[in-house]
Amino acid sequence: MPSRQFLIDLKMTLQEKIRWHFQQKIISVTKFFYSTFIGKVKVEGIYLPVKYSYSNRVFQFIIKGEYERPEIECVKKHLTTNDRVVEFGSGLGLLSAYCALITGNDNVHTFEGNEKLATIIQETYSLNKVNPSITFSLVGNEKKQVAFNVEPKDVWASSVITKSATSRVVLKNQLKANDIIAAHQPTFLIIDIEGAEQDLLPTLDLANVKKLQIEFHPLVYGDETMKKLMAIIESKGFVKESDDDPQSFYFYKPA
Repeated sequence: MPSRQFLIDLKMTLQEKIRWHFQQKIISVTKFFYSTFIGKVKVEGIYLPVKYSYSNRVFQFIIKGEYERPEIECVKKHLTTNDRVVEFGSGLGLLSAYCALITGNDNVHTFEGNEKLATIIQETYSLNKVNPSITFSLVGNEKKQVAFNVEPKDVWASSVITKSATSRVVLKNQLKANDIIAAHQPTFLIIDIEGAEQDLLPTLDLANVKKLQIEFHPLVYGDETMKKLMAIIESKGFVKESDDDPQSFYFYKPA
């Protein structure tokens, strides 16, 4: 016969599951309302389209103003009108839209491996009346075709890093990051590529880059690897600015 404690734990587990499903239903209804009747929200001064296709998690981040908050706060603090920006990992287009408002469309070049985000990104640009250069391609150490894991529920989290058992693998073209940097000569480099920075950073040519904003993904490769990646960046002449966020960091080269 099950113990009393076992039955208590089972009851609590069932209550937690019921509560979680109820919360998800509420979020779904709210998401339907926003996507159907409002259509957009403002995050740190930038309009983002709201779609019912967003996962509940991403929708909550957007509505609460937390979507890419550390990154946009960093860019707003350090970007100047004279900067040339290259971004690896466009997301929903928030950062590149903001950068284009500050430096002009011609000085912003962003690269996104997930073409399923194209419509959303272009709508973000349209809402904010900007048109930075965007290329839908993966970015890595060399130019080649690579396996790309498409997440069926969170397509914006798709990556060359396997994320789940339900990921769908497709072949995609990859551009060489150092060729991009040589062509556009960025002063400000932004990187958010869902864990692929693990292989990219050791060979990345940052000689002419003055500012670097990067989101690390220690859940993919561990805290020790993240520390090693930080050490690699610092060995290239960068200084890490103090930041309370555990994954998103800003580095700069002292004048």
